[in-house]
Amino acid sequence: MFTGKNSRKKLNILQIFRGIAAILVLLVHGNALFKINLKQNFIFNIFTFGFAGVDFFFVLSGFIIFYIHQNDIGKKYRFKDFIFKRFLRVYPIYWVILIPRLLFAGKEINFLICLSSFTLFPYPSPPIVNVSWTLSYEIFFYLIFSLFILNGFKYLSPLIITWISLICIYWSLHSVNILTIPLDNILLQFIFSGHHLEFVFGCLAAYILNKYRVRQGTLILTLGIVLFLISAIFNVYLLKTIANPHSIDINISEHVVPMNRFPFFYYGIPSMLIIIGAVALDLNKEIRVPNILIYLGDASYSIYLVHASVINISTNLIAKMHLEQMFQSDISKIAILLIALIAGCIFHSYIEQPLLTTLRKNIFLSKNN
Repeated sequence: MFTGKNSRKKLNILQIFRGIAAILVLLVHGNALFKINLKQNFIFNIFTFGFAGVDFFFVLSGFIIFYIHQNDIGKKYRFKDFIFKRFLRVYPIYWVILIPRLLFAGKEINFLICLSSFTLFPYPSPPIVNVSWTLSYEIFFYLIFSLFILNGFKYLSPLIITWISLICIYWSLHSVNILTIPLDNILLQFIFSGHHLEFVFGCLAAYILNKYRVRQGTLILTLGIVLFLISAIFNVYLLKTIANPHSIDINISEHVVPMNRFPFFYYGIPSMLIIIGAVALDLNKEIRVPNILIYLGDASYSIYLVHASVINISTNLIAKMHLEQMFQSDISKIAILLIALIAGCIFHSYIEQPLLTTLRKNIFLSKNN
């Protein structure tokens, strides 16, 4: 059983995939913003599957929380520390990004939008920070897990198993067009979202790695990567051959592209295998990973929050200055994406890390005074 010492070991291979997931999200947003703001395609639209980086992040979050905090379940005295650490990890950095956006948002912003933006409570209007919808799922998962810390498995497990079963039943019926939750019912859409299953996949991966010594890490990792890439290739192919030729908006292409409709299956399960394989390799042997790749993994949250704003501002400036012709080449677009990536890294090094260090230090001191 891998507990204690191993749960604190730096999982370097996992950091590589964390960085890759952030870059995938950067690529899909870059692809979309080049099309919207510059009316140009980017490398034949091959990165339309990049949203799968979000699916990987959800599975990874489930894994990390269960892997590190499994032994805290049922220990009420661990509740405050867990909530504090999760709050500190998500909200302060997010608010640094959110507040300037709110100040320049315009008259269309009302109190409820502001409240939902600050709390990350699901709301029908599009989020002010475009990626923040994913953080709502993260926070919900943290709250569910914190209840396990307070109450243990005995009382909550039947409720959670029932809820997860209902999600599976709903998506089984939805897959054959028998049942569909109205798009305007945001709370039901959220509660029965298949994304919750991805956190379960992550918890399952952590349970397997905590309970068993997995020796076939390379095989499992390879299988996960191959399945992920197969889904990505079919995703791009189906968008090109079915959705786009018939002028189907990519935002509603889930009706014809199963990878968009059921990402928790097509990308969630491969992500679980990638995590099991990567962690098994890390636990069974020392794997040397270049520091730059570990750094990108560490900076993934900042990259995730910052990149879309940088790309959007850059492409809007190019359009307003009528310089689209200068940025027709994919090389020039890659330069914009690199600037967005570097901006995320700068934000991580000079804002995220110092802010978190200061907050942890001050709150720790206040606890001890």
